[in-house]
Amino acid sequence: MRMALKFVFTILLLLASTGNVSAMPAKEVQLTTSSGMFPSWSPDGEKIAYSSRQSGTLDIWVMGKDGSGKRQLTSDIYLDEQPIWSPDGSKIAFVSERNGNQDIWVMSAYGKNKKRLTLGKERELSPSFSPDGKKIAYMSGTYPNYDIWVMNADGSGKKQLTFDTSGEWTPVWSPDGEKIAYMSTKSGNYEIRVMNRDGSEDKILITGTYWKGQLSWSTGGNKIAFVSYQSGNYDIWVMNADGTGAQKLTANEFWQVNPTWSPDGAKIAYSSDQSGMYEIWVIGVESVQQAIVDTVATPVPAVVAAPSPSANTIKEEELTPDRDVQSLRDYLERGIEITLLLATISLILLLSRLSIMEFHGIQAPRKTF
Repeated sequence: MRMALKFVFTILLLLASTGNVSAMPAKEVQLTTSSGMFPSWSPDGEKIAYSSRQSGTLDIWVMGKDGSGKRQLTSDIYLDEQPIWSPDGSKIAFVSERNGNQDIWVMSAYGKNKKRLTLGKERELSPSFSPDGKKIAYMSGTYPNYDIWVMNADGSGKKQLTFDTSGEWTPVWSPDGEKIAYMSTKSGNYEIRVMNRDGSEDKILITGTYWKGQLSWSTGGNKIAFVSYQSGNYDIWVMNADGTGAQKLTANEFWQVNPTWSPDGAKIAYSSDQSGMYEIWVIGVESVQQAIVDTVATPVPAVVAAPSPSANTIKEEELTPDRDVQSLRDYLERGIEITLLLATISLILLLSRLSIMEFHGIQAPRKTF
């Protein structure tokens, strides 16, 4: 009885909160079956580097864009993760603890000539190559207090860009190399911010009380993919590069993290635990592009708040529609009277309080992100 009530409530909530928002694409393809995290597309779009425990420890692997030809690049007892290709495809930067600390390393695209780039006592994570390949942005510090740094691609010339005690995470370069987007908590909320490459003119793109981060800038520069806990689950979202038009791309009860755009902008690879462990999946984003355009033309207050001069705030929701509800939405009438809808929801809330609690979850990312 509780599950039935929860199902009906979620349908009604979906109708009330999404209105005329276009449906997200449902085509998802699983590429790995023996664990996979932190996918990264090669610049030519033909390969994906990723981290996997297939060999027992977390190592760097490479596979074809369709999941074929899996090849292990690192093989040791240490944690190797967060690979990122250089713009020319000749190198892969990654995070390793082989020297007793999580540092940023670089190697050839074939796993040779490994070189340590950071030598400090802090944890250095989330490397991101500048589009010209000359710089690497990264986060440095001790959990949860990280700052954004930039260094030359050979490890020299390290420069700190943010100086906050709150924490700045997961920097990514804009495709033109002029800006760096990142996640921050400096205002007390979880924000996605953007600044110039030298750290100046820092501003909020989107903010809210639920966790959001793990950014990926589209090759065209007009979209940013990110992970958000806004709707009670870690899902992949996409927004315009100015922070408007945020739309949820994935919608199920599992966690979707680590998004990365394909070079042609047609797909996003990500990690999901929907098969029982984290694996690499790919989803098409063609229809989300139009959905964002539609949302900008006709804002939907229940999903995206009206833009302000400094930020675009997503309205936080406690419940998220599961995939069955998503597929049934086309069969439901969209013209339900709002008074009848609210009355029905109120009645169901009284009968299903315990069921609703099942939707709640922690508001901090897993350590393995």
